[in-house]
Amino acid sequence: MHGSYTNRRGKSYAECNVEWRPPGMKKNPRDHGYFLYREDGKGGAPDVCQKSAAKIAGWYFGHLIPEKRVAWAYQCRKVYEDAVALLRKDFPDDEYADNYWDSRRIANGVVLNSAVTNYFESFQAMYVVKIDPRKADFEFCVGVPGGRLLTSTFADSCGAVAAINGTFFNMAEGYNVHFIIIKDSMISTTAPVEFNSRATGVFSSTGEDVEITYWTRDKEKAGAVDDDYAMVSGPLLMADNIDVTLADTPFNTARHPRSFVAVTAKGHILLVAVDGRQPGYAEGMSLFEVRELAHMLGCVDVLNLDGGGSTTLYVRGAGQAGVVNKPSGGVERAVSSMLYVIKR
Repeated sequence: MHGSYTNRRGKSYAECNVEWRPPGMKKNPRDHGYFLYREDGKGGAPDVCQKSAAKIAGWYFGHLIPEKRVAWAYQCRKVYEDAVALLRKDFPDDEYADNYWDSRRIANGVVLNSAVTNYFESFQAMYVVKIDPRKADFEFCVGVPGGRLLTSTFADSCGAVAAINGTFFNMAEGYNVHFIIIKDSMISTTAPVEFNSRATGVFSSTGEDVEITYWTRDKEKAGAVDDDYAMVSGPLLMADNIDVTLADTPFNTARHPRSFVAVTAKGHILLVAVDGRQPGYAEGMSLFEVRELAHMLGCVDVLNLDGGGSTTLYVRGAGQAGVVNKPSGGVERAVSSMLYVIKR
């Protein structure tokens, strides 16, 4: 092969042991052959290149794998994601660019990534604020306005660099239905029925230290929170890089706008909004799809927040009045709690 051995940043390319498999159907002009990745020089095991070849074959030869005949853009993305997944295992410390994401630096340590694309064989719009506590001093907070208020209005009043709508609340009366603590003050408790469905996880923080973990009725009775801020929500989707079992209920399986907060393996904090209920732009995701997205983003702890018409992601200086996604109701919904981030 000819050309550079390094990328534009001077980093050496990984050298893979591969073998070229020539076209097997020479009469078919679309059969171009493929590379077979031979792990440890042995080969024979299904891997990313073989999977990619099967997917491409499914596109070229739909009669062979008819259920795999999907949009070409989706096909290419799945090939790319499989390649990245394989490389992450072998080179976990490297950074991997997602070539269908737009990226914008908001401030030191704060990046907004967005993608409006075909994902899960459907129209999707995803907005991700990535915060790196190693690059600046942040404080992660829970806000309760004492009624219902727009996330953007509350965030502006606090001087937040980013914010997302919080946990679930009673739409008629405006009170939160999950446990919230702010600086030793108990703001709300969890409605008993919620423990069996959504109140399975908790976000807690002190300064820039964030934890997402399990929550139970017994933990709430014991007041098991030592942090400045705590907010129960759910369902909890991942904890310590382990998928949490999700019930097969319409709330979990149907596609809706979604909001979630997550911690990645590298210690980044993510605030994520997935738009939905807008045909041709964004269909929304099931919680199973949300979790797959979280895996792709490198998350190890993931907590679902209130979604639907409440889903709102605020970034200072971006979007319209700071709102970077498109709420499903056409306008931003006033909510009863928020997660927000300030620079200290």
